Amino acid sequence: MKKQINSINIHLYEQLMSTLREEFNLKLQLFSGKLKKTHLLKSCRKKISKIKFLMNFNKVKTSD
Repeated sequence: MKKQINSINIHLYEQLMSTLREEFNLKLQLFSGKLKKTHLLKSCRKKISKIKFLMNFNKVKTSD
């Protein structure tokens, strides 16, 4: 069970890093004036918060 949770956390961490990179690129496009779909920033922030929630949930779950 612990190995499974650990592999889930590794997968979530990889997703988090790629989403943070995506958010950074979107912000660069926004400030340079090339981003037309500004709603992508909001969805990216929501995705980051969901991933962080799942990571913390797994951390609390393993401590029990």
